[in-house]
Amino acid sequence: MNEISEKKESSDKLQREAFKADSRRAAIGGFLAALTIMGGSWMMGQISGSEARYLLETVLPNVRSFSGTLMLALATVLALMLTLLGLSSSSTTQLKWIHYERIKQIALVDMVTFIAAVLFYLLLNVPVQETDSGTLQWFYNLYYAALIISSILAGAVIAIVLMLYNAVRNIIYAVGPEKESQIIRAEEEE
Repeated sequence: MNEISEKKESSDKLQREAFKADSRRAAIGGFLAALTIMGGSWMMGQISGSEARYLLETVLPNVRSFSGTLMLALATVLALMLTLLGLSSSSTTQLKWIHYERIKQIALVDMVTFIAAVLFYLLLNVPVQETDSGTLQWFYNLYYAALIISSILAGAVIAIVLMLYNAVRNIIYAVGPEKESQIIRAEEEE
């Protein structure tokens, strides 16, 4: 009996480490994507305040469209997570709790990113082009804030996709023909 509990503890520790490594890789992937997008904006060079107003007016429709598309994609991912949960629970293979923790983590990051995208979309619908009271520095700051927030949202979506890949990969290993996975609960663990 003691040997079984030691194996279970060792297996749980390996799973937690794999979960942390997968989460770390997804976060790094999202962070690098956001930095790459921001770097592309930075490489365009510095702009003046009057250029910032013109560029802001030019980029706002595209950023609004991007934000709306993100909201649709994130809501779809959250809905498809229910399908993943259904597949997980209806499978004849008993899955370990770490699998459900992974799904919970993806859902949390997705929900936070969705809320951020909705708030960003609402802020983008304020008619800043119509204002004459804003200083040129204000347009400059607003332009770069829109670029940075868009980059962060894009990086978060990339991180979510990487986390989804890890979850789907583990499900395929668990319910596929080979059935070699660390998320399968052994008979003695029940």
